[in-house]
Amino acid sequence: MPAVEICVIQPFPVAFFQRFGRDHPLGNSLGAAQSAWQAISTYVEDHKLLGPDTSFIGLYRNNHFEVAPPDCCYEACVVEPLALPPAPGLTLGNICGGRYAVIRHHGAYETMGDTWKALYLEWLPRSGERLRRMPSFEWCRVFPPAQPSPDAWLTELWLPLERQV
Repeated sequence: MPAVEICVIQPFPVAFFQRFGRDHPLGNSLGAAQSAWQAISTYVEDHKLLGPDTSFIGLYRNNHFEVAPPDCCYEACVVEPLALPPAPGLTLGNICGGRYAVIRHHGAYETMGDTWKALYLEWLPRSGERLRRMPSFEWCRVFPPAQPSPDAWLTELWLPLERQV
């Protein structure tokens, strides 16, 4: 299992497109994610916002194992939106600050579920930590537009933790 690091961050701004499972022909969380990523990717490309420091975050607003597939909510975000041009459906928000367990996933997105399982099912029970009731997220640091080879992709998985007393 890759190493897990505990990080404390301050809230930071993002701009995002939010989609629900019902917004995509698949009608589930995967469809919501695909639809949201298509929207943010098109927006960033159309406005020529992709640069060497551009990074993206994906997050589920609810637990897609507990919510009916059409109601699953996903947000695809671009980090640090400074003076972004408005667009229909583009929303400004913040990623919550606090303590997080962070694990790095190297490679294709198709295998990211294994990294999430390692974090939730192996690391968390042994760590003594407790989950905070808020969305976990995936911070895409090296991704397809910057590097077409999946072997070079780097995504950090951020799991919110309770504050230690």
